Amino acid sequence: MGRKKICLVTTVPESIHAQRIIRGAAAQCEKYDYDLCVFSAMTHPQNYVKEYHLGDRKIYELINYGAFDGILLDMVSLEEDPTHELKSIVGDRLEGSEHGPVVCLGVNFKDYKCIKSSNDEILREMCRHVIEVHGKRKILILTGHKGNEVAEHRLEIFKDEIGRHGIEIGDKDICYGNFWYSSGEELADEILQGRREMPEAVICASDHMGLGLIERMTANGVRIPEDLIVIGFEGTDEAALHEISLTSYESNYLKASADAVDYLAGQMDPEKEIIPMPDDALQRMHRGMSCGCMTDIKFSFAAFKSSLYFTKRNYTPELVDNGSDIGLLMESYVMEQFTGAETPEQCIYYIWQNSYFHMPYREFYLCLRDDWLENPGEQDGGFPEKMRLATASSRRGTLNFGEYRNSFLFDTSLMLPALYEEREKAGLYYFSTVHYNTKNFGYAVLVRDIDCDFLINLVYRNWLRFVNNALEMVSARNKLAIMSLVDEMTGLYNRRGMYELYDERFKNADAADSLLVGVADMDYLKKINDTYGHEEGDFSLKSIAEALKFVTKPGEIAVRAGGDEFYVIGIGKYDSDEPEKRSAAFEKKLDEITSAADKFYPISASVGFVMKPLSEGAELGKLLKDADEIMYIKKSARKRLY
Repeated sequence: MGRKKICLVTTVPESIHAQRIIRGAAAQCEKYDYDLCVFSAMTHPQNYVKEYHLGDRKIYELINYGAFDGILLDMVSLEEDPTHELKSIVGDRLEGSEHGPVVCLGVNFKDYKCIKSSNDEILREMCRHVIEVHGKRKILILTGHKGNEVAEHRLEIFKDEIGRHGIEIGDKDICYGNFWYSSGEELADEILQGRREMPEAVICASDHMGLGLIERMTANGVRIPEDLIVIGFEGTDEAALHEISLTSYESNYLKASADAVDYLAGQMDPEKEIIPMPDDALQRMHRGMSCGCMTDIKFSFAAFKSSLYFTKRNYTPELVDNGSDIGLLMESYVMEQFTGAETPEQCIYYIWQNSYFHMPYREFYLCLRDDWLENPGEQDGGFPEKMRLATASSRRGTLNFGEYRNSFLFDTSLMLPALYEEREKAGLYYFSTVHYNTKNFGYAVLVRDIDCDFLINLVYRNWLRFVNNALEMVSARNKLAIMSLVDEMTGLYNRRGMYELYDERFKNADAADSLLVGVADMDYLKKINDTYGHEEGDFSLKSIAEALKFVTKPGEIAVRAGGDEFYVIGIGKYDSDEPEKRSAAFEKKLDEITSAADKFYPISASVGFVMKPLSEGAELGKLLKDADEIMYIKKSARKRLY
């Protein structure tokens, strides 16, 4: 059967909300020996670079829900998408597949089991702190979207607790927002412009709204906390690091996600002993300057340390083994190395070589579409049926290669072949889209041990951005290189491409190989152009090229040498009658194309093939001349008949 797997669907895994959910779920998965697979867009649903987010969220279209034993949906984060498209993507794919038990976190969704976060007492304590500690009674509440389940629930708790203190909250004391900075800024504008009366305190249902409010108010001369105190909710690093640190209360989604895994475990393994997480996980208040309290220095320092950009730090192997920081990433010039790759193969190798930035990691995989260099999928296209494992960096797994020639295709429904290998310890798998705006190159998978203290952070997100940009640049370079080697009309190689590929094939040839050369020349091109127009002449040339491609075997070179002249060049082991067989196959295929085209004129070409062993001194120039002579004899005979 193998180790059981739980799928966690969330957004922005480096956010404090997602990290608490991941920590809670991972802690319980460790107890029950389950793998935890996290599928997440790296950007917020309200990210202002819309094209980038559209590409980023393609990861949700990869999930094969039937491959998991249980599914955990972080509906709090999915609800932050004002378009509701994320919910639609997840919901439609769930309904279209057979899957195990599903549990939602925080917000009801369809008929699935929902586990709410036990934040009620924390929300009440926020109100008590404003009223009992600071004596404020003229209070305004800033919550999330109107109609949003989380926003409305937090609002009701705030209103109820404030009401218990004898303070009435009316419609004028309530402001709806979007849980983001912009809502705080908009509220500040309303107050500053006199459209809303200045309160003594604002209780915010998210830190980001509180920070947006503080920034706009202080920029316009309002003193925080002397003129106005502000309280936030979530306990984010941004709250601790702000110039005016925001008093904030941590949510208890860590406990809720742990409870969600317990529910799934009960459904997946009815006989398994359920070991709940203690209920005091992260119910803590972090005082800040925004209400006039003494700042929680320990919390602020931890946030500062995790975000600090070191420029001259002593990055010893021991330090790097315990996690990279943003300073190491930015000072490494890895972006320049990635984007400076001259070939796709070199770019993939550099990505593999620099996987140490994910320390401490267990495995890292880069899975690419097979057409990533030519035709990356746009936003309306999903993942193809097959994906290519382009590189694998493993410290304990069976796969470890940086050379693209070792890559291989696998069924996309598997998501990752290594996911089904036996491991001594359960793993925490992070799946993220690899893309450039809406161009979908594929996806990356970072694997850490289930008990690893280091979660995804801004280092990994920015490292992936470097990978995205590098793949876009190398694919653009590859297109330009191909254009210089390929004839635009027919798609065959031009003379430059012919010589480059021939030199490569010749260097790798075996002593027992032979050189096969064919020359084809279209008949009556000038007459077709003059009589029927150049579009018909171009059609005829493309027909010749199609027939030539048909008789060109893998590893051989089909060439439009110029005008109406074409070559086929091959190095390998052939039967002695190969030239005759190729000529006959070409003529037969061209007859079929001509019949299907049903034109008023014949589409024909004269062709000549010759072959000589390399051991007998076969030279390309000499064989091209010999094949051309055979072709010319056939052309002369054809002219006499026409």
